[in-house]
Amino acid sequence: MVKIEFSNEKLLQTAWKRFSEKGVFWILITVFSLLLTTPTPIPYLSTILFVLSIYFSSSITLMTIRYMNGQEVSMEDLLAVDFNTFLHYIFTTLISGLLIILGFLFLILPGFYLMVRLMMAQYLVLDKDMSYDSAIKESWRITKDNELNLMGFLLVMFLIILSGFLAFFIGLLVAIPITQLCTAMLYLIFSKSTTSEEASESLTRIDYE
Repeated sequence: MVKIEFSNEKLLQTAWKRFSEKGVFWILITVFSLLLTTPTPIPYLSTILFVLSIYFSSSITLMTIRYMNGQEVSMEDLLAVDFNTFLHYIFTTLISGLLIILGFLFLILPGFYLMVRLMMAQYLVLDKDMSYDSAIKESWRITKDNELNLMGFLLVMFLIILSGFLAFFIGLLVAIPITQLCTAMLYLIFSKSTTSEEASESLTRIDYE
């Protein structure tokens, strides 16, 4: 797989620009998702909220992909993920999560490596309607030879979230959507690299100013 060059600074600039165009919308989406993860003492309600949080997390991820691809999004898109796609999203999340946990159990570094190689899998399920196994294989393929750059990207995203948390928690309302939009933009760059030739061409077609 060809090495994909990208700039974290440019990704952030693009994400900020797109966020500022519809900031209130993305803040409301973030508030909504955070409320779903609020702990509750009622057992059955906790289970329902947990399942709903996973579903709406998948929907929000799809929304960020579409938005960063130049499409319009609205609250109605919170129900855009169909049942079959959602099942594959769950399987992808569970398998990827299990592999990453196992990786962390083996001297930590394998966990980070697996996290990077599998980071596109959920996006591929939602955007390309791939099955969980195909998405995992494709994520592994398109991230090959890009591990260090992607680790750097994840570090930058972590620092943004940390900064948002330290900013009296309220900063998360901006930090979370910014990192989501950044990751969606990064996914769009990698998802177009289906062959070595197309990879180089895709970078000239995608404008992340």
